[in-house]
Amino acid sequence: MAKKLIRDSLADVIKHDKVRVFKDIEEYETLLKNKLIEELDELKESEYTDVTEYADVFEVLETLAEYFGNITFADIREEQLLKVKERGGFTSGVVHTYDGDTIQPFEDKIKQMTKDNPNDMELGNKIRELMLNETKV
Repeated sequence: MAKKLIRDSLADVIKHDKVRVFKDIEEYETLLKNKLIEELDELKESEYTDVTEYADVFEVLETLAEYFGNITFADIREEQLLKVKERGGFTSGVVHTYDGDTIQPFEDKIKQMTKDNPNDMELGNKIRELMLNETKV
């Protein structure tokens, strides 16, 4: 039986025998991470043009940040603005070209992030896929 995380208010719309609130923390965490992958896929399918898909990604990211790190959206926005001020953004299309595997530093980071939790491997694979697609510009 397939399972996926849905928005809280949808529980009132869907038959109650098909909906439940999680008691198993590990299962909830896995489904929350899977939800990010699902929403990133939907954003990609929209060719990055659908504002509702961006909103869905933001919603899942905000939930992940609050759940795992007690980090608020305001904290994230503050950090984002600081990084833009210190290092700039990604709007100019600046590309670093060098000999070697450009993706390797990210691969190492993904391995480090996912080594303790195999459930994170799918998320790491999705990040890798998105990065590889972006480097083929």
